Amino acid sequence: MLSRGPSELRSGGRRRAVVLVAAVLAATLTARLGWWQLDRAQQKLDLQARITERGGLAPLPQADLPRSEGDAAAQHYRPVQLRGRWLDDKTLYLDNRQMNARQGFFVVTPLLIAPGDAVLVQRGWMPRDFNDRLKLQPLPAQPGTVLVEGRLAPPPAKLFEMGGVAQGSIRQNLDAALLSRELGLAL
Repeated sequence: MLSRGPSELRSGGRRRAVVLVAAVLAATLTARLGWWQLDRAQQKLDLQARITERGGLAPLPQADLPRSEGDAAAQHYRPVQLRGRWLDDKTLYLDNRQMNARQGFFVVTPLLIAPGDAVLVQRGWMPRDFNDRLKLQPLPAQPGTVLVEGRLAPPPAKLFEMGGVAQGSIRQNLDAALLSRELGLAL
């Protein structure tokens, strides 16, 4: 017959208590992560509903374009038709933007819609040349007045950025206030 002493019983009880506490904490954490996932899913469903709802509205007239970030947020995802002239020499390439697991740039060009007024248009995505980081594909020339159909959208997400103020045509992030001062245009 094998018997345990009182110290062995206490040590086994402590181990069971630690395992029980760890199991309860793990179950609580897992449940909380599940609720977080459900909350994120609801946020995405709400965003999709807002995009669908605003996408069905009549295009916003060019004269009614929002003039502030708050007003713009209230109009995000609404269709718009703009007439203007591309400022191709002011095109920005937002670096480190992926498309189908490939690195590249978001291409953003100001569209001059009135003297001193422009709208930033995200024209698409361009793959990166891995042999020469500064080599960019030429944009198709569209001189004169163009009609652009799209939807108002929030600015591209900001990525982590090392260093000081961005300059040049290749940038990590888009700072509309800084760009507005740089271009001398109301954006």
